[in-house]
Amino acid sequence: MITEDLTLRRYRGASTKERRAQRQDLLVRAAIRIYGETGYRNATVKAVCDAAGLTERYFYESFANSEALLIAAYARVNRTLIDGIEQVIHQHPGDAIEKGRAALRFYFTALQQDKKLARMFLVELTGVSPAVELAYGEAQDDFAALLLRALDPGEKLPAAQRDLLARGVVGAIAGIALYWISNGHERPIEELVAASLEICLLLAR
Repeated sequence: MITEDLTLRRYRGASTKERRAQRQDLLVRAAIRIYGETGYRNATVKAVCDAAGLTERYFYESFANSEALLIAAYARVNRTLIDGIEQVIHQHPGDAIEKGRAALRFYFTALQQDKKLARMFLVELTGVSPAVELAYGEAQDDFAALLLRALDPGEKLPAAQRDLLARGVVGAIAGIALYWISNGHERPIEELVAASLEICLLLAR
């Protein structure tokens, strides 16, 4: 999981550029953990640096401010989730609808198993700034593109219609996920998958 406990390591023989990249990676991993546990608005630069085992000097070596770190942390979480969904779609032997069902099952299972990921992916970017909202919108575009490839592989829909429908579908699925999480995961995942798949069938049709 992306929000696994940090393993702080020191590397010998690394170049200055490599050490800087390693420190940046530690900060991103720490941010995912801290933001996932306490929320972005309740976190401080010092808390993230302490979790990474680094001083604040190294924070400002890599990031202009906390918002830049939030965007980097969200990009890492989003890429991990999207890569997992893409792998499921690619490897599943079924037809388009079965691929879509498998992708949705992976999505909801990941959100249930990793509460920090769920918080980062669905909650922490709301209302922070236009730049952060843009990052969230780009993540939705990634998810929408995956659904399009799975459910409309022949590109039967006009391009403009495909994009609008895909964004609407992704927004609806995110709404279902937020409702589910806020109610303590009471509904079984298969119910969420079935409801979301019905929405996705707009693309398949």
